[in-house]
Amino acid sequence: MRAWFLALILLSGTGVPRLCSREAFLRTWHGRIIQGQVRWETNAIVLADAAQELLVRVPLDEVAEMVFLRTADDEFQRSAPSRDRWQDIDIGSVSRTGRSEKIAGTAGFRVWGAGTNILADQDAFHFVFRQVRGASELVAKVSPTASPEPSARAGLMMREGLAANARNIMLSISAGRGEVLQWRDKKGGDTTALIDAGGSTPHWLKLKRLGRRISAYRSRDGRWWQPVDRVEFDGLATELCVGFAVVSVRDSALYQAAFERVEEGPWLSSRWFPPEIELCSTSVARGPIASMDDALIYFEGTAARVPLARAAAAIFRFRPLSPWVRHLVNSGRRGVLLASGEFVDGECRAIADGAVTLSSVPLGLRQFALGTEVAALVLGERGKVPEAPWEVATNEGSVWRAAQVELEPNNLRLREPALGWRSLPFHMVAEVRHRRLPAD
Repeated sequence: MRAWFLALILLSGTGVPRLCSREAFLRTWHGRIIQGQVRWETNAIVLADAAQELLVRVPLDEVAEMVFLRTADDEFQRSAPSRDRWQDIDIGSVSRTGRSEKIAGTAGFRVWGAGTNILADQDAFHFVFRQVRGASELVAKVSPTASPEPSARAGLMMREGLAANARNIMLSISAGRGEVLQWRDKKGGDTTALIDAGGSTPHWLKLKRLGRRISAYRSRDGRWWQPVDRVEFDGLATELCVGFAVVSVRDSALYQAAFERVEEGPWLSSRWFPPEIELCSTSVARGPIASMDDALIYFEGTAARVPLARAAAAIFRFRPLSPWVRHLVNSGRRGVLLASGEFVDGECRAIADGAVTLSSVPLGLRQFALGTEVAALVLGERGKVPEAPWEVATNEGSVWRAAQVELEPNNLRLREPALGWRSLPFHMVAEVRHRRLPAD
């Protein structure tokens, strides 16, 4: 009987709509609550439940709320930037060959390296790297093993070539001396080192290259980053080798370290807080931002995402904001809110290569790194358009206000007050809510 009923459901309707695998709860304006698999029709939603032999058609204007049950396929996935593959090499003169292996099921490596040191005017160590042009942000959770040699260390490195005397910067954890930030700013020159004995393992480390500046950061949880220091390199090459360095100091032995949760890209948004853009209509678009020019805001992602009109955007948030700084962002005052809590007034020229370019009267034209330096960016005022009765939430966390909603065979089409008509793929819709405005 149930098989016959399911066949009837599949064959019913206009022939264009079809039964979908997604299940939802729907509440009507009359208070009725229905659960079932969802099918779009023109200006109506059909819910089917074969187990209960239920088939209900609800006109769109009678829908008060619809919430989809989440599945693993609904999870938002960010695509990794396209980069060269990771490579292994011993830098300088070493007596034992280093190696690396992928840590099964994770984005990480286990690396073994010998070498006498990364210091003075010549280096000898093992390096896992890839070549990157332009802006780069490298993050990993570093867990070195114990060693009888206190200077043995493992960490993140950006290097101007593979010669033993190349310019470089490295942020590392040593076996017995804590955290070390070191750099060689002249080829074949001396290496400067800053040691923090308080460093512990495992530890999250980050290096970020923006133009001629490379900044180092540390974190205990991979969420909140503290600046260590930054170094300006004159004439820094466009292409660098970025990756993971391990040195045993006792060249006859291999030193081991694990590099977990590895990420590298022009800039990396937080895993726990994807950037969000609040429009002047108070809609919120969420997801990794690739760039912004004079007209459009572009997103990264595995699925093609329609760019947003820059003129519709009011506020960018790159991290959660504490209550005592929210008023600076919500006031409509244009500029950037820095991670330090300082607000810099100015007009945003562009977002590119992981940085905001700001034109400021006191500072001139300045660049600020996204995520690490910039907490929020304000382009204008929000809430400048009439309220909209529809609210559509998506799986990646966006919330769209809509003056009107229509159903298509595979999409939900909405009229956003600041952007106009937009189509959302059916599989991305998480919730639909409809409220009556006072004028209704």
